[in-house]
Amino acid sequence: QRQMCIETGISPDDIFLGGFSQGGVIALTAALLEPFPIGGVFALSSYLPLDEPLVSRLTDASKTIPVFQAVSLKDEFISQEASERASSFLANRGNPIQTNTYDMKHEISNRELDDVAAWMKSLVENLASSEIRHKKSAGEQSLPAALLTSGVLL
Repeated sequence: QRQMCIETGISPDDIFLGGFSQGGVIALTAALLEPFPIGGVFALSSYLPLDEPLVSRLTDASKTIPVFQAVSLKDEFISQEASERASSFLANRGNPIQTNTYDMKHEISNRELDDVAAWMKSLVENLASSEIRHKKSAGEQSLPAALLTSGVLL
């Protein structure tokens, strides 16, 4: 997969996975099993199954993947405890994690999506700033400003 990214010119840093409910479970699991880190993963009203067969297969490279977790306080399907276990597990393994809570049921809100978009934008801007600093120190030309928002899709 990494080779395909290299061949197509897409950096793994520009790849974000995300989902709602079981889609969030799939996104988190897929990201944490990758042999290379991606730009980030978001899980809305979701959790991470912490069964041993899965936990033992998580890659060291995935420890640097930023995670945004949205917890619905009135969720009738995903318990807060399951979400909190996932947040704690990810933080303890070293993943940069942002956990936001929302006073709603098992649903998606515009405020939640705005928060995800802001989180993704900050990650992309930080990466772009880092790349610009690296290129300047190496004497290379800076990235165009248009690249600062590349990879931010919802």
